[in-house]
Amino acid sequence: NLESISFPEKLRIIGAESFARCKKLKRLIFPDELERIETYAFLDCTGVKLLNIPASVSYIGMGVFGNCPLDSLFWNTSDVSAQTTAFQCHSLKYVRLGDEVTKIYPSSFDYCTSLSSIIIPEKVEYIDQGAFAACQNLKKIVIEGSPVIYEHAFIMCPLIDTIILKSRIPPIVKD
Repeated sequence: NLESISFPEKLRIIGAESFARCKKLKRLIFPDELERIETYAFLDCTGVKLLNIPASVSYIGMGVFGNCPLDSLFWNTSDVSAQTTAFQCHSLKYVRLGDEVTKIYPSSFDYCTSLSSIIIPEKVEYIDQGAFAACQNLKKIVIEGSPVIYEHAFIMCPLIDTIILKSRIPPIVKD
């Protein structure tokens, strides 16, 4: 019956599967000094719709927010290692990557099928393989810097019709 969690300020790690399948959980307030969110920590928390990941987080495990019906995600961590399918949320419509984000790891946002646009901040150095794979409603991509874009970063995104490059054309890397 847990609906809201306000984590204590001194908490550094949220363990694997700690709150997985808490179906009534709606609100998460993370401490400013949180460092790690382990694998599947919030998997299938079907009430969570909004997330604000603090800048202190350096690791987000595999499937942490998988199958959460997120509408919006605010993420401003400079070097977070977001593992495969960390944000695999079919209902995710809005992602705000903060100015300090430098890397988008493989499959971080794959199968976010409701995502229609994404702005890649200037400091992003690379967008790894499959980072936005199968985002079937993705139509618009704005790239503010010149990140390396790995092969298949946007594979199976058939509706992309607008790509705005605010800098030079970024390199494409094939592995």
